[in-house]
Amino acid sequence: MTRCWEGEHNTHAAIAGVGVLVYCVLLPLAFAYVLLVLVPKKGLQNKDMLNSFGFLYHRFEPHLWWWELIEIFRKLTFVTIAAWGQTMEPINQSSLATVAVLLVLLLELYFHPFRSALFDLLEEFTTLTEVGVVGGKEPVVVVGVGRS
Repeated sequence: MTRCWEGEHNTHAAIAGVGVLVYCVLLPLAFAYVLLVLVPKKGLQNKDMLNSFGFLYHRFEPHLWWWELIEIFRKLTFVTIAAWGQTMEPINQSSLATVAVLLVLLLELYFHPFRSALFDLLEEFTTLTEVGVVGGKEPVVVVGVGRS
């Protein structure tokens, strides 16, 4: 049996550390640079930008090209709570995660960020379900959410 922070565990921890660095630091910073510096400089419809980075912003309404940063916020919130919230009571972890997801849900309901009304509806329903799961309750189905 391998003990924590001894032998083989150190190797696995180092490999996991690289993954955490890439997923939680480098990737969000790269996406933020693209969305906050390159896209405004070169334009949303620039052919090279669309080919290289359109997956970050093209599915959103043109005035909400930065919405992927909200998605990154949601993911980083969960990673942060999982990593540094271990000393917290589970109810407090759940409460923090629920507040973060509720904030994203409210923003989605207010802005309807996707170009497609169907995508908006699906994202809002998924986020609402996430609120139920993270909050430890059964998902609530709301009919009529989204734009017509």
